[in-house]
Amino acid sequence: SASSTATSSSAASSVTVAPTPPIPEEQWVEQPVNHFDATDGRRWKQRYFANDQWFSTPSSAAAAPTQPPLVFLCVGGEGPAIEPSVVVTGGVHCALLVEMAKSRGALVLALEHRFYGPSQPTGDLTVASLRFLSSSQALADAARFVTHASEVFSLPPATKWVSFGGSYPGMMAGWLRLKYPHLVHAAVASSAPVQAALEMRGYNDVIAASLAESDVGGSYACDSAVRFAFTALSAELATPAGRRKVEVDFNVCPSGAKGGASEVRYGQTARAAEAEKGPMKLMLLKPRRGGAVSLAAAAAAATAATEEGKALEVEQPLELAANRMELVATLSEVFPAQSNDPSCTLPGCDIRSLCDIMTNYSSPPLDRLVELVALAFGGECLDVDHAAGINALNSTALPADPKGDFERSWFWQTCTEFGFYQTCLPGSACPFLTDPPLLTLGSFTDVCSEVFGGLDYASVVAPAAGRANERTGGWKPGGTRILYPSGTVDPWRANSLTPDKGFSPDWLPTLLVQGASHHAWTHPPRDTDQASVVEARRVIAAQVDAWLAQGPMSQ
Repeated sequence: SASSTATSSSAASSVTVAPTPPIPEEQWVEQPVNHFDATDGRRWKQRYFANDQWFSTPSSAAAAPTQPPLVFLCVGGEGPAIEPSVVVTGGVHCALLVEMAKSRGALVLALEHRFYGPSQPTGDLTVASLRFLSSSQALADAARFVTHASEVFSLPPATKWVSFGGSYPGMMAGWLRLKYPHLVHAAVASSAPVQAALEMRGYNDVIAASLAESDVGGSYACDSAVRFAFTALSAELATPAGRRKVEVDFNVCPSGAKGGASEVRYGQTARAAEAEKGPMKLMLLKPRRGGAVSLAAAAAAATAATEEGKALEVEQPLELAANRMELVATLSEVFPAQSNDPSCTLPGCDIRSLCDIMTNYSSPPLDRLVELVALAFGGECLDVDHAAGINALNSTALPADPKGDFERSWFWQTCTEFGFYQTCLPGSACPFLTDPPLLTLGSFTDVCSEVFGGLDYASVVAPAAGRANERTGGWKPGGTRILYPSGTVDPWRANSLTPDKGFSPDWLPTLLVQGASHHAWTHPPRDTDQASVVEARRVIAAQVDAWLAQGPMSQ
């Protein structure tokens, strides 16, 4: 069994170094718009990529053909379009899959999720179209794709498929084995929050624990300092004068400032930035990045300039409660538990470094938070315009850039399937608590109605997670040959299948990777990887190999 905690510094199993294949061309498979209505004849084209560079079949010229043939499937999920290179390098979700394929002679395939990237069933994101966006429809897509690929690549019936994914794609990889065990032999569901929950208090509880975890440079003093900072912030937000001070100190954009999305910019390696890309990290509405104009600069301009003898009016965005809510959500994102990268070197870029700042007692806790945020956003102003975020989510047109985040698509899935709303309320361990609480359940669920034409809370949103768990089993999925690895500092482990859940470890093993962030072991390997991450890759590969040695009906 792979049920364990990965802490060893053992090197990953050696793999044969092969020439890097060329980037493959995109391919398409025809799918039904609605798999569950045989009378609906509409069809659409779903995108996928294939790499047969290392593929061995009994009919191939390989010296030692794999019998039966192996197919490793990288399952797509929410967020930007999948890159063609995913079947060559694996990217952040499937690099381990690719490394394993090289030495095992597997065909590598990657399937894009419906309603993300160019894989668009209807050509728009209206509510009428999004009715066909669900994990159930996407799993049916994947099942039909298995049949399609088997025909295209002349795969014999004995071919063994293994599905891989991290985060929501990890959920999908596990459910593909669970729902279609006759098609998929085994699965690795990395950092997969399989237990849907309308309210996900555990997310911020794990962040609190991560801020105190010594393995990654955290401490109880750091956790306490963050709490003191948000308590002080709460006091400032309680008065108009305090709100003006916060607007200036945190460089809040004037309302209506033009720009894209605010990004945590400090010291993020390409890996950490890539891991955070996509809506799975969504706290409330993704913060928007403003331009170079800050509220402080606008205030100075107002003092100096006149128009018809009157001072220019300076907007006060934090007078709106919804914008204060956005501010707290934005500030919480500078604490990188989900994307923690211990190898980063710039100030404030990981838990160890930010804790050094937050425990520097030469200044008050709120001033330390101001310093940390300035580092995180690289001097750009913080756009907390909630109305602008709603307007952006209300757009039913496909993003002009297919590499966009497709936030509307993912928000639909949270409203109708998963919830995952990361509240911060009294009685939880959340370190970002304010008085009154700003990250409430209503602050999330109200957006469902605002964005999706009055989507009913009582009949649709509130019971959505329960319906999802009924379909999949949540923490008790009841399947076999699915491995669930999770990192100890990853907030999504709160709803993942971890050793403490104690469900059928012989059939569904779990793996807890000490000090690791969100599916860190699926990322391309580096010399600076934590020993526990290196060991996790070895354990995962060994478990997959053990399952590949089993027959199709073996438990």
